[in-house]
Amino acid sequence: MAIRDLPMSVQKLAEEIRDKRDDEVSTAITHRFGAPARDVGSGVSIQQWDVESGVLTYSLGLVSFRVKSRKVWLTQTLTRALPTLAADTFEMYTRPEPQLKYWIGNLSLKENWAYKFVDCGESLDHRTNQSENFFMKHPAGRFVVQFAAGCSADTVIEHLPDATLLCSLTFFPADGSPQASYDIIAYPSERRLAFSTKKRQVRFLMEKGW
Repeated sequence: MAIRDLPMSVQKLAEEIRDKRDDEVSTAITHRFGAPARDVGSGVSIQQWDVESGVLTYSLGLVSFRVKSRKVWLTQTLTRALPTLAADTFEMYTRPEPQLKYWIGNLSLKENWAYKFVDCGESLDHRTNQSENFFMKHPAGRFVVQFAAGCSADTVIEHLPDATLLCSLTFFPADGSPQASYDIIAYPSERRLAFSTKKRQVRFLMEKGW
C-alpha cells in the first residue's frame, strides 16, 4: 500500500507536511482533522485521529496512517542501514510466557565494531530458559556485519519490503568462546529491526526502533 492508495484527505495532508518542522506538522493535522481522538502514549505522546477508513497517528514528528493491518508512513525519512544498526540499542525480552514478555537487557553495537550487552538487573525468576543465552554468557566482544544480497551499508531501510533480510551479525566474545551469528530482519512499516528467530532456536526476542 502506498500514499496514493489512501483517502484523499490523508493524501492532501501528506503533501502539506512534506519538509515541514515538527510543530508545523502537528498544526497541519489539527487544522485538517481537529483535536486528536485520543493519546495512547505512555511517557511519550502518541496522538491518534479516526479518519475515514483508518487511524492517523502522530508522535515525535512522525505521521502514519493505518488501514486494518497495513501502515503507511506519511513522513518521508531516509534511514541508512549501517548507522541505524549502531544507533541506540537493541532491547532483549523473553518470549511471551504465555503472553507477558520480560525485559532482559540491552545490546549496544559500537562504531568501532565492539558490542556490549548490559543486563537489566531485574529479578531472575523469569529467566529459567535463559541459561544458554549467548549475550548473557558473553556480554562483550567484537562483531562483523555481512549484508544480504541487494543490501549494503548505505541501503535506505524505508525502501525495503517488510520482513526483508537486511544482514547477518557475527559476534566474537572477548573471552575467546565460539562465535555466534544472527540474522537481522527489517520491518520498515513498523520502523523496526529485529533479530530473526527462524534459523537459530533462541529463547529471547531482540529488536530496536528507529
